[in-house]
Order: sequence, then structure tokens, then C-alpha cells
Amino acid sequence: MTTPLLPVFQKRINDSFEQLRKNQVHPWAMLNSGKPMRVKKHDLSQISYEGIGFEGSPENVFWSRYVEPFMEEIAINEIDAAVNLATKRNVDARILLPEVKDLLIAGVSKTFSEMAKIDQRLKGRGFPEKIPLRSISKERDQMNRFIDVRIKSELDMWKPKSKLEVMHEKNKSIVWIIGSIIAIVAAGGGLAGWQAFFNNHHPKAELSTAPGESLAKTPHSLTQEVDKKEKTLSLRNSMTGKRQELDKLTEEAQLNSEIKARCDQNIKTGRNTINSLRESIKNLDRNRQDYAQMVAKLKGQITNTQKSMFIPECGRSLDNDIKANKEETVRLEREIDEIKFRIDVLMM
Repeated sequence: MTTPLLPVFQKRINDSFEQLRKNQVHPWAMLNSGKPMRVKKHDLSQISYEGIGFEGSPENVFWSRYVEPFMEEIAINEIDAAVNLATKRNVDARILLPEVKDLLIAGVSKTFSEMAKIDQRLKGRGFPEKIPLRSISKERDQMNRFIDVRIKSELDMWKPKSKLEVMHEKNKSIVWIIGSIIAIVAAGGGLAGWQAFFNNHHPKAELSTAPGESLAKTPHSLTQEVDKKEKTLSLRNSMTGKRQELDKLTEEAQLNSEIKARCDQNIKTGRNTINSLRESIKNLDRNRQDYAQMVAKLKGQITNTQKSMFIPECGRSLDNDIKANKEETVRLEREIDEIKFRIDVLMM
């Protein structure tokens, strides 16, 4: 037997896990494409890779509690929503919560399975069938235990409503009318009973009369008098709430102004840093060109020397010089790439 809320949570949970896989898992499949791969962790810090393989640091990040905080957030939100809706809609949470648990476990399993397939493709580099599929039992079992503990905790705290409470909620108006009649009868009935009833239920309604004023006020007129005073009190409370909201907005505006000033300063500093790095790149490019010309010149000297003098030792010495200059050129190119990467990070 399922609850009427099962379709609601099927849609909610499936959509949440689909969004998680789209935003946090699928981008990793493009790591070997040569294009920048950027995703944000649950704490909003950024993960960025470009031009490297999956083995090593990317693999460790991918499988080291990268996706679990997102799953835990989904589980907490959906379990809380299940308890609240069960209370609101008079559904037995002892049946609904196990249904939600099964849906969460299925979402966790599907997500980890897709991560394992991406792991296999990235390591296979075009030949995924040559790489065994990674086991996900450890990660999956840990998440399942987290869900089990949350579900058990809510079940232990769940107290179903009694039949009397359910009947009262469904028939509040009838219960109020019956209670009102009993109170009026107990107070002696008639006008005195009505006055006693409204004095007990609306202490702020003063039903005194001035000399010469008729005491024959109807229940309708008494109700109008009470309603006016309640509306006045409600308006005063509303004005107080608006004043508090205005004070809060003023504080937020001041805080936003301070944040904007700090951001402007950080942007200015970042631009200065970028300009400095660009100048460094220009210098490194000039040095690289000078080294390239030097290498070409040395090659010409080697050729001329070997043709004219036939001295192997000289050729070997020049070869060593060329090799050293090539290594220096590679080192400079790496420095240029690193500075360009830092510029890309600063521009994000």
C-alpha cells in the first residue's frame, strides 16, 4: 500500500538528482577534451582543470566526498518535506518515510553508477572497455547509512494524530459553534449570556454602556465592535512589522554598499595584477624569440664546422649547447603557460 504523496516525492527527488548529475557529474566527462573543465563544490569553491589527464589529482578530487554533500542536502530537504506534508495532509509518515527512503537510495545509486562510467571512459582514453568499472559499494553504502539514520530519527519522533485531533481539524467550525452554545447556556442565556461569552473570548471588547444608553445590544452589534478593535490592533502590528522591514532593508543597503566598495578595490587590484602578468608574458616571449634565434645560429655553426673542420668533439659541444638552450626554451614556455592560466583564473 502506497501513500497519496508518493507521486509528489517521486517527481521531487528524481528532478533533484537529475539536476545534480547535470551540474556536478556530467561536466567531468569533458576533462580529456582539451577544453577547460570548471565546476563548483558544495562550499562554492571552484574546481578547474585544463590540458591534463584524469589520473592523479582530478581522480582524487572526483572520488573524495565531492558529490556526497549535494546528496546529503537533497536527503535532508526531502525527509523534512515528507514529515511536514505528512502532518499537513494527515498522511501516516510511518508509510511515507520508507517510500522516500527508497527513492533517495535509488537516486544515490544511479548517480554513483554514472560517476563510475565517466571514470572508466576518462581512464580508457577512447577504449573504456579495456578499463574495469570502478566499484562504488563503499561510497554508496556510506550514503545509504546517512539516509537510514535520518529516516530512523524521524520515525522515532513521529507521533500520529489521534482520531479526536483529526476529527477536530476536519470540523473546526462545528466544534466552535457547539462550544459557543454551551458557553452561552452556561452563562444563563439571553443578552447576559452573550455579554459573558464575548467578554471571555474578547477581553478587549468593553461592553459597558453610558447612562441612558440602551442595553439591548444585539450579538451582531457586539461582534462588529470587537471586529473593529481587532482590525485596529492588526493594523498597528502591521505598521510595526513594516518599520522593522524598513530598518532591515536600510541595514542591508549599507552592507551592500560596503561589499561593493571592497569588490571594486579587489577588481582594481586584480586588473593591476593582470597587467603585470601580461607584461611578464611579453618579456618571456621576447626571451623565447632570442633563444630561438640563438638555437638557429648554433645549428648553422654546427653545420659549417662539421663541413669545414670535421671535428666531432666540436660538434658534440655545440650539440650540448643546443640541448641546453632547448631545455631553457621549454622551461620558458611552461612559465608562459602557467602565467596565462593564472590570468584565466583571475578573469573568472
